[in-house]
Amino acid sequence: MKILPLYRSATGLADKLDAMRVVYNAETGVLGLSQANDITIDLSGAIKSRPGFSLLQSGYFSNLFSCGEYGLCEYNGNLCLINENLSIAQLVPVYTNQLAYAQVFNNVQDCVYFSDGVQTGVLRDKVYSPWNATSYVGVQSTEMQAKRFAAKIPAGHIICVFNGVMYIAYDNLVIPSEPFSYTWFDLEKTFAFDSRITMIASVISGLYISTQSRVYFLAGATPKLFSRKIVLDSGVVEGTVHKHLGSALGLQTGNEVLTFVTKNSGLCIATEDGAVTSYSDTHVNCPEGKRGSSYVFDHNLITSILY
Repeated sequence: MKILPLYRSATGLADKLDAMRVVYNAETGVLGLSQANDITIDLSGAIKSRPGFSLLQSGYFSNLFSCGEYGLCEYNGNLCLINENLSIAQLVPVYTNQLAYAQVFNNVQDCVYFSDGVQTGVLRDKVYSPWNATSYVGVQSTEMQAKRFAAKIPAGHIICVFNGVMYIAYDNLVIPSEPFSYTWFDLEKTFAFDSRITMIASVISGLYISTQSRVYFLAGATPKLFSRKIVLDSGVVEGTVHKHLGSALGLQTGNEVLTFVTKNSGLCIATEDGAVTSYSDTHVNCPEGKRGSSYVFDHNLITSILY
């Protein structure tokens, strides 16, 4: 009697094929899995059970954000600090369950800016204070006189910092700050897009910006130098973008690249040259989702999507 292996390794999930049609090799077994539950597949193709978890805190947690040695979250209607020992410290009430964050380091302070779509704030070395717009004081050059600074920080739903400029998404608008001045937002520089912004993320050579229907690449270092082009006719599911070193994904570049889930093309990889490749289009069904989240655990990208 000859024993045939069911599987020794797997190439990943392949749920677009019927289970009876999944590719099978007599030596290695099943190559693609039509279904999977609580497993990980490492770079060698080995299949392992995911590790278990233990309860540390109970309650309604959302909007987790890693700040390195500490974290932030929304917990029972409040913005809270997650300390290194996993204790929770309440900071300020929030008015929505959708928070945007951006962490900025300088030689003096660690600053995390946040918005809940209604109010804005900033944590300086873990201490909360309001994030208020300021007025320009200095030489009134012709250029500075022409600027129309916002009287209030826009309470947007996405925040991204690229080359010293902060970009805030407010519905279908992207509003940039002055370079390294995150209390000055010149409304004359606002970018308008076709629908609500669902992603702003940077690579070394520019910004990827997604709306509900397409992804744009803005090549250039500053708003004045941006050259805009459409790179994908499918919108990103909000919250699913994640940055990686290209080498960690087996790419030849050592610079940062992006992964995100789109509504029509599934999991995609976006590189520094404005190229977007669908990784899962022919393998995995990705039903249209409302929101999602992504993180890396034990070298595995884990994405959750709310349908």
